[in-house]
Amino acid sequence: MLTLNEVGEWECYRSQWEALLNADPSQTVFQSYDWAVAYRKIYGANAETRLLVGKDGTGNVRCILPLIVRSLSRVIKELMPIGGDYLDMVCAPEDRSESIKALYSYLATQRGNWNFADFRSLRAEGVLASATDTHLAEKEAKLRVRKDVPACLRAMAMPHQRYPFVPLPDTWQGYEQGLAKKFAWQLAYDKRHFFREHSEASLRLANTETLSDDLHMLFDLHQAEWTARGELGAFGSERDRQFHCELAHRFVKTGTLVLLTLRAGSEPVAALYCFRQGNSLVYYQGGFSNKFCKYSPGKMLIAEAIKHAISTGATEFDFLKGDEDSKHRWQPACRTTWRLMIAPRYSPGVLLMKGYANAPEVRAFFRRIRGKTG
Repeated sequence: MLTLNEVGEWECYRSQWEALLNADPSQTVFQSYDWAVAYRKIYGANAETRLLVGKDGTGNVRCILPLIVRSLSRVIKELMPIGGDYLDMVCAPEDRSESIKALYSYLATQRGNWNFADFRSLRAEGVLASATDTHLAEKEAKLRVRKDVPACLRAMAMPHQRYPFVPLPDTWQGYEQGLAKKFAWQLAYDKRHFFREHSEASLRLANTETLSDDLHMLFDLHQAEWTARGELGAFGSERDRQFHCELAHRFVKTGTLVLLTLRAGSEPVAALYCFRQGNSLVYYQGGFSNKFCKYSPGKMLIAEAIKHAISTGATEFDFLKGDEDSKHRWQPACRTTWRLMIAPRYSPGVLLMKGYANAPEVRAFFRRIRGKTG
């Protein structure tokens, strides 16, 4: 039987954390030790964080879950995993059932210290999604979770968001043949056109020596693009830039970071910010200069990232959430993530959980609250 407890020191669990992450192919970069520690370092001053570690009877670490605790209002105290576009618990594949039971037990015993647990963006093949009826049709608005939820808790699971991803063949040529002919031709033409007109142009993959320059080029290009739309952008705040600087410097050392930049001489053209975990390359953010838009530099770098993924043995290129038409040009498949919500029985969290499941206006209201308190 596993017992889940809070621990104070995170660093001493790094090796066990990484071993569990690498042992489970369903895990993503967002469950990594480096992501959680970078998040805690930059954002932790304004939020309570907890690290839950599950051990078996002999003291071996079998599961890990970093949490953030936030007050959504005077009456709602939320627990949510630390992570990015995908959230989950890290555990040994053979311990999934026991790890989920240990989490339920922890939530039950600590229910005076929280009243809404929100586990969002769960991949169907992941750990916490195995506690939901993910085999049921997506049209089911709300689903009961497994019967081993303690009687003092209420839980609900529902389909959450769609994530396009490209299953990759063994070669770029094999992939290119599956694209629309006009789109494939345009990709090749734009690249030839760009390099023909800019003989001094260069495409590079960031390393420890170039990372600072390449990262700030990404920030500048991305923010210029989003500011022009009247929006904040992913790197719009100082804390967001600090987080990604911390994260990128950690990831470049482990080979997780794939940051591609394109320049015309010394002039920035485009940047693409990706992460590699297991067999997947994740496209996180990008930016390009409108001055060079006639060459479609954003598409050019996506094509280069897919080529890099194939050449390094990846089997998937993940566009992450958002079902935009521009992603469908790359012939992706699509996965639906799941949301598992838990609240103590008779608590305000139960009302919030039902609101998320049934009322779009309630979901929108609490999204606004999150934006103000995040």
